[in-house]
Amino acid sequence: MLGIALTPEVIRLMTSFTAVGYELRDDPKVSKKPKLKDVPRGYGVQISFGATEIWTKFIIAPGIQRTVEQNPQKPSTITVPLDAERLEALMNDTLKYSDCAEYITRLINRAAEQTGKPPESTNIMGLFEKIKSQPKGGILFDRNDIPGHPEIPPVAGGGGWAWGWYPQGNAMINIYTLSYFSDNPRGASRIPYAYGERGVHEVIHLSAKGGLGYNDAELTKAARSLEPDGSFVDWDGALKNHCMPPQFR
Repeated sequence: MLGIALTPEVIRLMTSFTAVGYELRDDPKVSKKPKLKDVPRGYGVQISFGATEIWTKFIIAPGIQRTVEQNPQKPSTITVPLDAERLEALMNDTLKYSDCAEYITRLINRAAEQTGKPPESTNIMGLFEKIKSQPKGGILFDRNDIPGHPEIPPVAGGGGWAWGWYPQGNAMINIYTLSYFSDNPRGASRIPYAYGERGVHEVIHLSAKGGLGYNDAELTKAARSLEPDGSFVDWDGALKNHCMPPQFR
């Protein structure tokens, strides 16, 4: 299709036009007297008169031209802040959802049974307080390194990590903070649930006697033995099924 190429500025101006009336104007260059002209081959006479122009009047409606943007603003990234106090509150909310707390107790006990490693406790919030009070550990955020242990390769990926032993006073968990795009409000709604589940997940790793004891493979085996036909890939998926609303998993 061929046509006139218009700039965004012209398009904005045109969409602002509002017709308010019209008037007729005679073309001064054309005679107003009628002219007679024989049509060839005897088909009659052609009569022509002076031309008249129709002029339409417009006004520019204020404000309308601003509704069209040439370069719409890109959505920004918003990080949801997190600290130990906020994490604790979100973990408490997570444990109150459905049968979450009961399921975690069964999961830890099954892992202990299968691995031969007894649990330190099945009380997640009790363990959280114990981790928080560790002199060389505690609750960390957005760390890829293990404090005090430069010999251990950096840890990255996933929602967080857990490390350390209670008798040595260096048990710790790390949670990575999350962000969402400003044009996606659902992302903002999901993040508190994700934080709560991540905190619970990492504490479970430190629920074995002495501290770090149950790894992902052992916990997935325990979860599968509890629900042989469960709809999950690994133990974290099973944990989400019991501890998060379906729309936020």
